[in-house]
Amino acid sequence: MMRNSLGIRAAGLVLALSLSACEQTGPPVSFGRGQAIPLGAWFVKVRQPEVVSPTVITGFHDLKRNGAASKILAVHLALEPRKSSAGEKTQPMEQDFVKLMAGFRLKDREGGEYPLGYPVPDSEFRVMKSGGMMSESEMKDFFLSGPAASRIPRDWVVLYSVPQERSGFTFMIRNFYPLEGQPHIATVDLGR
Repeated sequence: MMRNSLGIRAAGLVLALSLSACEQTGPPVSFGRGQAIPLGAWFVKVRQPEVVSPTVITGFHDLKRNGAASKILAVHLALEPRKSSAGEKTQPMEQDFVKLMAGFRLKDREGGEYPLGYPVPDSEFRVMKSGGMMSESEMKDFFLSGPAASRIPRDWVVLYSVPQERSGFTFMIRNFYPLEGQPHIATVDLGR
């Protein structure tokens, strides 16, 4: 009986240490708008924020905050593949892109966090703002045509639904798999 108890404790200790190691992220590193942020296989540039009325963006009624007065904060990004060095893979692929997008979140001056942004290609965002919408087949063609490296658009907009009265936003990016010398968490003051 004592042996099982020690085995369970040892397994619990190994799990706790593993989880603890995953959470050791270091302090956030601040970057300016337009500055290249090295994140895994990518460089990300946060270009500018834009405030948009939820009524302007058709088709995304779920971005409205339960009928409360809200606005959409659109964060414009540019992605560039990082140049590889000897022994590294040459191009970031879709899995690296998904990991990158999963690390985006927004924080306001009052401490409110908005972890679920809705990323859309910049070209689609412009279509949405003009009242149009890509069909499902157009979206599939857009994302699933051509070689894997070229399928990922370089210009993106991440949409966040936030309370109308909130301000002082910071865009935060968690780098889940940082390479040597890269920040674990990058922040960009959006100045809104």
